[in-house]
Amino acid sequence: MEYRKLGNTGIEVSEIAFGAEFMVERPYEDTEELIRACEANGINFVDCWMSEPDVRSHLGRAIKDNRENWIIQGHLGSTWQNGQYVRTREMDKVIPAFEDFMERLQIDYLDFGMIHYVDEVEDFENIMNGEFIKYVRQQKEYGVIRHIGISTHSP
Repeated sequence: MEYRKLGNTGIEVSEIAFGAEFMVERPYEDTEELIRACEANGINFVDCWMSEPDVRSHLGRAIKDNRENWIIQGHLGSTWQNGQYVRTREMDKVIPAFEDFMERLQIDYLDFGMIHYVDEVEDFENIMNGEFIKYVRQQKEYGVIRHIGISTHSP
């Protein structure tokens, strides 16, 4: 496996990452098998934006015993509401969703906290001038998030 330093973080991540979203409605054993295959092949980077709750629980269970070997990227602003994914900037939904994410992954820190799906300048400005970024920066200050990023579908 080839590795690259991610930005100016000094963190080396595998060129191939494991994205867990396709694991929806799959049993834990499938997640365990894929995590072990990733480990065997040198993959150390996993991304989970906020899929169905069982995916997060399965992923957390699979990496629990060797969390230190994984670089984990999670997203803030994506939630699971009424059985489906919802992107939101409403803090009364963002905060419990992030806390649930951390609990299900059984981790006490997140390597990369991605502000989820910022596709419009107005959304970016609202995030950067409001409670959302204050919360994210607070999590970084507390050591819950080590690095902050933004994800987009429309750069």
